[in-house]
Amino acid sequence: HNSLRVRLRLGIYICFIKKWKEAFRDNFMVVRLEDYSLTPSSELMRIFKFLDVSPPDPHKLNNFLESSKPQNTRHRSDESKGEMLEQTYVLLNDFYKPYNLQLANYLGDSKYSYDHQSQNL
Repeated sequence: HNSLRVRLRLGIYICFIKKWKEAFRDNFMVVRLEDYSLTPSSELMRIFKFLDVSPPDPHKLNNFLESSKPQNTRHRSDESKGEMLEQTYVLLNDFYKPYNLQLANYLGDSKYSYDHQSQNL
């Protein structure tokens, strides 16, 4: 069924990041959505520093963050499908684990292995 199509390759970040890092060398920064979602202001400050640009006025930055709406949310039409099954979570976690470990090793940061994360559905 077309509406249930899964694109597993999109979650194998190591393949994409290696190519991007080769092309852009040190002019490339990886930002995890999880980190940005938890501490958007801190992540934006890290990005400004990486880009070597002055950060905006803290008041303007906070106004921007407060007015921004999350873009990575489920569509209402998907809500009727329910939550992910535990078996599906385990299957996907097992599938992505070797790629995430490669990514963590490549970037030199264990947070990209996602080993520490529990199911958060």
